[in-house]
Amino acid sequence: MDGLLGSAVPEKGSEPAASEPAEPDGCTRPVFRVASRLDAERIAAMREHRRVVLVFGPGISAEDVAASLEAMLQHAPHTACPSIVLAAEEQLAGFQELIDADRLFYLSRTGLSDRDLNALIDSALALPRVQASLDRYLTADQLRRIALAQSVAELADALRAAMSSAVDAERTRCLLYDSERQILWAPNDSSDGYSAAAGVVSFIHRTGLTVTLPRLGDDARYDLDLDNPGGESADRFLGVAVRAGRGEIIAVLTALRPTPERAFEPLEIAALETVAAHASPYLAAWLVEPEETASPFRRRALRELEQPLSAGPEPLRLESHWMRAASWLVAAVFVALLLALVFVRVPRYATGTALVRHDGAVIATFPARTPLQRGMPLRFNNQSLPIESVAGTTVVTAKLPRSHAGTRGKAEVRVGTERLLFALTGERR
Repeated sequence: MDGLLGSAVPEKGSEPAASEPAEPDGCTRPVFRVASRLDAERIAAMREHRRVVLVFGPGISAEDVAASLEAMLQHAPHTACPSIVLAAEEQLAGFQELIDADRLFYLSRTGLSDRDLNALIDSALALPRVQASLDRYLTADQLRRIALAQSVAELADALRAAMSSAVDAERTRCLLYDSERQILWAPNDSSDGYSAAAGVVSFIHRTGLTVTLPRLGDDARYDLDLDNPGGESADRFLGVAVRAGRGEIIAVLTALRPTPERAFEPLEIAALETVAAHASPYLAAWLVEPEETASPFRRRALRELEQPLSAGPEPLRLESHWMRAASWLVAAVFVALLLALVFVRVPRYATGTALVRHDGAVIATFPARTPLQRGMPLRFNNQSLPIESVAGTTVVTAKLPRSHAGTRGKAEVRVGTERLLFALTGERR
């Protein structure tokens, strides 16, 4: 006879007594040992549960297991029933079809220890984990708003909106850390900042740990002004740290909701941690100053903290010494260009047509008044050939192999140099 087992599987040979299903958090678990084929009467005891674990065996046949699973599917379609089968050595092959169809949670030989069986039961009772991902909680518009924020206050507002979307919270906060003044502060907050030495938020900043509290005021680390300004001590609390690229904690994200609502669940914790990981590079760009080069972004963020609440976003300003260096650079480039135009000389070439005779000699003809001389190198067919004779505008060079006979192409000779300025303006006609 099947029975609802308690927190431990009965000893082998014992027959568990039937009992009414308990609540999920009660002292018993929805685990049924099945020694023979299930019928509708025994399935009725399982139908009240959303998830039961069936432990078949020992000695049950594959046909009885398959028939029992079909009966569960027919009479209790809304009850999940991961199944563990303890079969004899000679029966294992018969369960291959059920294994291939993914209808068994685990198949083992008989003789499995109580400890190992309990571990399988615990795993089978656990609900499947849902992986947290950014696109599961945030829309493309929210991601775009984070990426295109033009001020640290605008970025903090975008993160608060993202947190509200990812976690069902009544209030969200984005607290930034100022390492120079050793304070935590929130953009557009009336406070000048909070000490990083007290409060749950400070604890998260100091340790980097995620903290979730069903009742904020019951925690010894609680500080009303920092952790929940304007809220109640009985509120539920969730806080995660935001780390920069080198591991330092630069901000803390918090979410709160009143006590009548449910406590924060593991999936919501994972969602807020995912938002914090996505926010890291954007917050670091505003709050972390590079080690080697000076950056105006940190100073800009601190200036915004000192501005009145009515002040709008501050435009990006370039440092004055950058502007002075830029003017000197422009002047230096202009002077260098003038010197190059006057003093830099470039080679001047004359171009003509050439033909390789049947004996391999290259005959080239150039325009009139081209200063040609014997011994000058002539470039033809990717080769440099010395001029052997000159007859007016026609020259004859050293011979090429006879295989090049009949080849035509462009010939060039270097006839002098001229300044870059005249080379750029071109020859006057």
